[in-house]
Amino acid sequence: MTHIEALELGELPEHLIVLGGGYVGLEIAQAFRCFGSRVTVIERNIALIHREDSDVSKAMQQLFRDEGIEVLTGMTVEQVDGQSGTSVRMRTTRGNIEGTHVLVAGGRTPNTDAIGLEKTGVEVDARGHVKVNERLETTAIGIWAAGDCAGSPYFTHIGEDDFRIVLANLFGGNRTTTGRQVPFCLFTDPELARIGLNEQEAAEHGIRYRLGIAGDERLNFAEMRIGLMIAKIVELLPGGHICWVIRFRKDFVDHAQQQTVVDSHRAD
Repeated sequence: MTHIEALELGELPEHLIVLGGGYVGLEIAQAFRCFGSRVTVIERNIALIHREDSDVSKAMQQLFRDEGIEVLTGMTVEQVDGQSGTSVRMRTTRGNIEGTHVLVAGGRTPNTDAIGLEKTGVEVDARGHVKVNERLETTAIGIWAAGDCAGSPYFTHIGEDDFRIVLANLFGGNRTTTGRQVPFCLFTDPELARIGLNEQEAAEHGIRYRLGIAGDERLNFAEMRIGLMIAKIVELLPGGHICWVIRFRKDFVDHAQQQTVVDSHRAD
């Protein structure tokens, strides 16, 4: 099943196996664990939310294990037998796993084939996203595209912003997606959010930055737990522009003044 069927379930899975350790998989995995299901998350990469910094990923993984969620990373599923909702058996690169329900959360693909776009002059890219410019105009005059199908980041708030851009341009404006900052939001409990470059990305681009931890500066990010407010701040140097902020605690605002810079030697 996908996240759509998971949200329409009329029964509580005895053992839910989640294929994918990204945003959708983690949100639903934790929700069903809170309802009382046994939950196993299988991720083919070596870490959950693997595009985040390693300390952030480790903190999320430890949170899940503390809540009783089985986390299996670096594992690939080779074969699935049975039917979700009754009984399923998976053969993986590290042995067999059995459960009652399977959630497939390994990503999404655009649903743009077989709808006749070729008859309109609207072109798509190699992945199936509708080709658009910075104003969200397609390759066909008078046709616009917004949201996931246009290759925008797969977030509801970005789809809404795309709508605002198209609406403004339809009425004579000149709004674009150029330079748009994208908030990444993971609705686990506690929630995780970030915006801009993370620490790894800044280092890969050779950008000098300063790293700050808000909360208890005696602990590194991965050692912090739900009982503490956690915030990680990456500040670009020399201009002092904060390019990346991560939050991993519901009461962030209440403790924001505790911010302490603990490391300034990265990516010289």
